[in-house]
Amino acid sequence: IHQLRHRSSPELICQVEEGTRIMIPKFTLQPLVENSVRHASPPPGENLKIVIRAYHDRFQCTITVSDNGVNGDAEQLNLHLAHKPNTLKVSSGFGIRNVDERLRLHFKNSSGLTYLNREDGGLTARILLPWTPAGAESSDSLAGEADQRTDKQNISEKGEYYGETDDR
Repeated sequence: IHQLRHRSSPELICQVEEGTRIMIPKFTLQPLVENSVRHASPPPGENLKIVIRAYHDRFQCTITVSDNGVNGDAEQLNLHLAHKPNTLKVSSGFGIRNVDERLRLHFKNSSGLTYLNREDGGLTARILLPWTPAGAESSDSLAGEADQRTDKQNISEKGEYYGETDDR
């Protein structure tokens, strides 16, 4: 769609920290990338560039979807996520609000989606999740429970996305 509308090819870059394997609900990243493709307007003479990054520290995992568009309004998007009045024209799609609510359901309230405007004019969608290293046992960790869910999506070290099913 983007190629037909803008006569250019968007560039998608995935940067996943080595050794990182993150379990997230299906259809978490797709709406964020789709919004970049549909709404981001790159500066004149530039192609759309979307960068997905995933990294973690001891307690928290961060996934970002950034684009080089110049018309995103993080403040209005965050108001929309908080169910507050805003000036956005919202379509009836899968939606960023749905993504935020599902993340908060799966991983509790310390997790979720927020938007940031960057100094270069681009927009970043930021997902925060609790981090549980692979193999770590925690009785109260929903990140560990995500491994048992049938609706999961993985981000591998190579930035490849793949779903899994589990008949347990």
